[in-house]
Amino acid sequence: MQHNVLFSSNREQKLVRQVSGDEMTLAADFFRSPIVFGMLILSAIILALSVTMANAQDRALSDRAKGLDANNNGLVDKGEARGPLAANFSEMDCDKNGGLDGAEIRGFFTGSGCPKPATVSASVQSP
Repeated sequence: MQHNVLFSSNREQKLVRQVSGDEMTLAADFFRSPIVFGMLILSAIILALSVTMANAQDRALSDRAKGLDANNNGLVDKGEARGPLAANFSEMDCDKNGGLDGAEIRGFFTGSGCPKPATVSASVQSP
């Protein structure tokens, strides 16, 4: 059954489309809203920051390892390493940056191995 309807505005046409099953138009209009777009951007930023902060906490040196970090760069460098850290330095330095972070040290001694690098992928397209 087909009905001919005259619309006095685009808004009325969109509402009729929604009722008739064309919900994609309404959803697309919803995401074109500057407020919704701003909220999506803010959510992506918060997610990226929370992953970065969690990653930074995982890589922090323990109090014992901080005692070896003479230059206070947050890593136990090869020249600062002692005992098992010095003996296994090349194996423990997973990212080959010349220093051991907390995650590399923990990974070696717990047997969990090299930490996986954190990846954050957020893409937001403008309306």
